[in-house]
Amino acid sequence: MDAKITKDRLGNFLSYEWLKIIATAVMVVILLNVLFATVATRTTAGQHFTLVVYKDVNMPVMAADDLEDKMSSGSIFSYDVLSVQVSQIANDYFSNLQLQARFSAGDIDATILTDMTFYEDGCLDSCPHGKEVSSQSNLHKFVNGYLAACAQIDEYMNSCEEYLNTFYAGAFRTNELDRAAVEAYFRTERMVGDKRYKNEKSVLAGIEAEAGRIEKLKADYLQFEKNIEEGLVGIKTVPITKYDEKHQEYTEDLPYAIDLSGLSKIKEIMSVAYKVGDEVHTDETTGLSLVLHPWADLQKDLQFEQIAFVNYLVQKYNTVV
Repeated sequence: MDAKITKDRLGNFLSYEWLKIIATAVMVVILLNVLFATVATRTTAGQHFTLVVYKDVNMPVMAADDLEDKMSSGSIFSYDVLSVQVSQIANDYFSNLQLQARFSAGDIDATILTDMTFYEDGCLDSCPHGKEVSSQSNLHKFVNGYLAACAQIDEYMNSCEEYLNTFYAGAFRTNELDRAAVEAYFRTERMVGDKRYKNEKSVLAGIEAEAGRIEKLKADYLQFEKNIEEGLVGIKTVPITKYDEKHQEYTEDLPYAIDLSGLSKIKEIMSVAYKVGDEVHTDETTGLSLVLHPWADLQKDLQFEQIAFVNYLVQKYNTVV
């Protein structure tokens, strides 16, 4: 039998079988994608940190890129934050839909926005030139609209202290790190399902990294407390809409935001644009606030990474520090 491959035979084969060849190639690509998706290590919600800059806060693209690079450098967050994104949300219908979808997925870790009242002609707060549109600022509407996703700051801090106490024999402020507790927790909970830890050598390296993460969280938390005590950042209350037993509506002021307006150099990367009469102000930080989204049910161990981010903002953009 003549099985020699000739130019004519190859041409005939391709002319009749080209569709099967393309279909086979496509199937191979699909199978490879499925294989890699199955065996690849996927980041969890906590391992991806997203900062949203919301509506009336202006952040130039270059400043957003620089901030994202710094947040990705490994000098702010713990070892287990593997990716970072700074995203700006405009004041339009489709952007709000995107925001709702991302909140549904637990995909936003912190939001920067303002606590200012808008008027018809674009003024804010005590503007005498326009009729007040609403007494509810963006911060007020945002927190009340996404209340379940927002951290009440005092409760958030209490949760962080309780978490730290589990690794410091019940007293993180005075005791040394209990490395046996760290190892036991890492082996039984933290590393479960994480494909990075395939052998004992990688597990031991992970335990060391985890001990470092917890010690860093302790230092970050103590610095966060100090920043608040010294007035470098403030805790801002927000009027929260509630209902009593008779279903009567009332409001209660609760601590749901970090006040960033006192960071004198933060205007280098973001500002609030508003008008007073005909005069436009674009370099102000009035009302600048940060809301935290811990997602404790999705990222129990990484829900306090926002503390390190606040400390970075203070260290970088406050002239007193």
